[in-house]
Order: sequence, then structure tokens, then C-alpha cells
Amino acid sequence: TPVMVAQVVNNEVVYLDALTDYSIQTYEYYIVANEDYGGNNANSVSNKIELEQDAVVYVPNAFSPNGDGLNETWGASLLFVNEIHIQVYNRFGLLIFETNQPYGRWDGTYEGEMVQQGNYVYVVKYNGILDRRMKTLKGNLVLLR
Repeated sequence: TPVMVAQVVNNEVVYLDALTDYSIQTYEYYIVANEDYGGNNANSVSNKIELEQDAVVYVPNAFSPNGDGLNETWGASLLFVNEIHIQVYNRFGLLIFETNQPYGRWDGTYEGEMVQQGNYVYVVKYNGILDRRMKTLKGNLVLLR
């Protein structure tokens, strides 16, 4: 069912949408133009276009599980992701956190104990809803106390 997302009037020529429905990955757009000049009505409909959104993964590079209520856990922010696998390693290469949960968060502990402040390495493997090829993000993470 078509939904009008904007009405452009007079001499406006630019429109940027602000759709925030991230539950779908393919969007279809078309333009309907109506002109009413001197009692003559004219309508025009554009071709339809389909836009497909790639998976989006944002991985923060720091967090501070120190009990102040801010940035207490660490994890990826995801849009249009089908599968994800997150790993965090310490400086010796020991796997200290792992999850396959899209909203899995690390609280800065390993085997129930708080880990030291410092640098850690993360590996995030994911694929999108449309593009099922696995992609890998690697980076450094700073844990602050």
C-alpha cells in the first residue's frame, strides 16, 4: 500500500526522506506530480525504483564498566544484519568473550571476574539480510575503569 512520505509544493526541488522503518531492507519509491494551472489539471507518475540497504554494523572502540551507569557494556549496533558472531581477545590472544546474539553485550568480565583496564581485540563476523556473504571487522577496543 503506497504511503505519502512528503508533499513538495511551489518551487521546492529537493526532498530528503527520514524513513526509519528498519524492519525492511528494500524500499520502493515513485513520484506523482499534479499540476493545476488555469483550470487545466495534469498528472504524471514516475517510474518506480527499488533501493536495497546493505547491512550496517557499528562497533564502538571503548567502554567503561565502572558502575557509573554510562557505557557499562560493549557490543555492536546493527541494522539489516542476518547473522553475527562477536569475539573479544585479551593481549595474550585468549578468547574472553563470545556471542552469536545480535544484541549480546560484554560486561567487562571473564569467568565472572572483572578484567583489567586496557586494550583488547575484537573480531566481528556478520552477513546481511540480502547479502549473505560473511564479512569481517577487526579492531581494537579500550576498556576503561
